[in-house]
Amino acid sequence: MRSTDIFRYPVLTEDLFRRIGYTLDTMEFSYTDRYGQHSLTEESLQGSSATVTRIQLNDERQIWHPDTDTLDVEISGEIESPMFLFGKKGLLPSEGSRLGIGLIWTDQKSRIRGSQTIGSIASDRSENAEFRARIHFDPGVLRGILLLRIVLYVDLPGRNNETRKGTVVGVLDDILVVIEGSGSVFPVAEVDAPGMPLWWIQTLIEDPNTDRFDEEHFILNLNRAHCLYPELKAASGEQPPLLKEVLGSSIFTLVQQVLRCEGGREAIRNAEDAEAGSMAKILNYMAVTGKWLDYLDQPEKLSREIHNWVEKEF
Repeated sequence: MRSTDIFRYPVLTEDLFRRIGYTLDTMEFSYTDRYGQHSLTEESLQGSSATVTRIQLNDERQIWHPDTDTLDVEISGEIESPMFLFGKKGLLPSEGSRLGIGLIWTDQKSRIRGSQTIGSIASDRSENAEFRARIHFDPGVLRGILLLRIVLYVDLPGRNNETRKGTVVGVLDDILVVIEGSGSVFPVAEVDAPGMPLWWIQTLIEDPNTDRFDEEHFILNLNRAHCLYPELKAASGEQPPLLKEVLGSSIFTLVQQVLRCEGGREAIRNAEDAEAGSMAKILNYMAVTGKWLDYLDQPEKLSREIHNWVEKEF
């Protein structure tokens, strides 16, 4: 707990925090659909510091959306030297006391809050203390910024200790997960344009390795004024066949646009040095998973394989 407030009970100071050797080992995000479990990648955002981690989630499949998909979070870590948490210079007496490690999550916009115990440290413990947590969020639950806070709290006060059970005495980690604006949705806009076709794309691509796969550089417009527009809406959990055709054609057209850029072909084929969330990174992932990477110079086969992939993947 990094704070200068004055408490009537001991709290985790910066010095004590350094001495206990806290580390967050893993932090994984994923979702599950009818095809199985899929990992989300984390992108560090400005505003991150030694005490607060700000991240945005990205789905290389460009499918995950918090309104329609689940979110699973797995966290693990350890405290290397928990013995410093007890005794005169610690948080609780050195005998007969116990600290709990807890995970608290909040999303103020959706007004959800929850917590769970993820670890426990007894006063006589000398070896490292490990913790692990898993949280599941249903579709539509998360809307704003998800705060994941890992804390130390009093589980057993010990003798002659007036600190109440459940009192939070230290914050080990704050993780802010930006849900709104996550770079995980296929960029689509619905427009009213009488006399125009059912769909068209707009692109503004200069460097596929840095230009992001977002509304600024690529967008698929769906025309609400077109007579076939209702057929793009799903009546069940399945994507309508016409929408799959539109998605396949729009991806094919986008690939052709990127191939016209200087170095575009190599950007799609080898995106190792491309920025996370970039056009090259996303198209490379699609090409590898869809198994159409070898057809970039064969438009007919490329179109066929992209449509086959969309049929199966979406």
